[in-house]
Amino acid sequence: MVFLRFLILGFFGLTILYLTLTIILRSRHRRLLERRHDDHVSVEQGMAEYQRGLRRWLPVLVYVVPSAVFGAVVWWMNNE
Repeated sequence: MVFLRFLILGFFGLTILYLTLTIILRSRHRRLLERRHDDHVSVEQGMAEYQRGLRRWLPVLVYVVPSAVFGAVVWWMNNE
């Protein structure tokens, strides 16, 4: 039961991290595009391209990598 609670809290924490990183990275990239381009269309196209890449890699970096490291540590500790 404690392990299940730990998993739920960990998933909740990773979700907060994911949402925070999404907001920060998108606003930072938009600011960079607005400095480079004067027209609104170029900024929106750049944001659409960035969003496709962000949606592909950010969940992997936020959810999969920490879960894999945690699983590897648990496996290593149990098999020692």
